Amino acid sequence: ETRRAHHSIQDAGNLSPMMYLASTGSLVVRVKACGVNPVDAKYIIGDKFPASWMEWCARRVSGHTPGFDFSGEVVRCPPDCGFKVGDEVFGLADDPACIARGRFLMGSLGEYISPPLNQVTLKPPGLSHVEAAALPLVGSK
Repeated sequence: ETRRAHHSIQDAGNLSPMMYLASTGSLVVRVKACGVNPVDAKYIIGDKFPASWMEWCARRVSGHTPGFDFSGEVVRCPPDCGFKVGDEVFGLADDPACIARGRFLMGSLGEYISPPLNQVTLKPPGLSHVEAAALPLVGSK
C-alpha cells in the first residue's frame, strides 16, 4: 500500500530540513509518497514477534519516524554526487538494519528524509511518485 506522507518534519524534534545533511553520503529529499510494507510492521508494531518481545520492540523504535520506501524531490545534495536539486528520486530512506545498529531512523513517513546516496536512484518519468514509492523494498533482491 502507498500513501501520501502527512507527518511533519516537526516530528523530528523541530529540526530544519537543511540540518539533515550530516555527511557527503546523503541527500535531503522532500517526500511526495511513501510505501508501507511488512518490514514497517515488524519494526514498528512487532508483527510476528512473540508477545514476550513486544516491550523490546517498542524500545527499539521509540522516537523513530517509521517507513523505508519513498519517492520525492531532492532539496539538498552534496556537490558532485550525481543528483541535483529538483531531481525526482525514489529509494529507501535508510537501510532497514539501521535500527538494529542503534542509529536514529528518520523514515519515509516524515515530510523530509536524508537517505544515503547508495539507497537512491532517479525516478523513471513514466512512474508516478505513488508507483515509485511502492517499489524499493519489494523490488530489491
